[in-house]
Amino acid sequence: MKKVKYRCPTCKAVQNVEYSPIMSRTLECHKCGARFVVGPSKPTPEVDWKGGFQRSLVPCEDCCRDISSRADRCPHCGAPTPNTKVKPPKKWRQTAQVALIAAAIPVFIGFGFIHIITGSNLSVPDVVKKDTFGYTETFINIDEITGMPWLFAKSTHPIGCKVLQEKGYIESNESFMQRVGVDLGNNTLAKSFTHR
Repeated sequence: MKKVKYRCPTCKAVQNVEYSPIMSRTLECHKCGARFVVGPSKPTPEVDWKGGFQRSLVPCEDCCRDISSRADRCPHCGAPTPNTKVKPPKKWRQTAQVALIAAAIPVFIGFGFIHIITGSNLSVPDVVKKDTFGYTETFINIDEITGMPWLFAKSTHPIGCKVLQEKGYIESNESFMQRVGVDLGNNTLAKSFTHR
């Protein structure tokens, strides 16, 4: 095997390649990724003119089979021809990813500053500013909280109940206790209900 220098036709980078006539002569540029054919330089075949037209079939440099002179790649072995156009790598994908991440970060952080109240009696969700930053109970469903017993709702959704009371969607603690008839002076729940 001989070590030979080749120049990439796209980016003009010089490459050191170990060349063997047994191996495939199609290489990929280490710098730009373009594929090109290497090998000992062959004399350019004379153009065969038949009846005023250029010869339409030329031999492939890899498999030596006849291919179209306008072919982009050999249909037999897939090797690129001198007509092969190399597309540069697309940079818009990386730019789009960075832009998407840059747009998603403020949205994600913004959810830490608001509550979104939904429910069957609201046609449009209500957005309320949080007292402190956090992600607990960002989405509050009125139907879920009002569909469970009051004490259980207060213990499982304390922030949601407080926000709904402040906005007037559900009754306050005092009005609930007054309506149910609970004595707040007793320590236990069983003793707090007055018998009427």
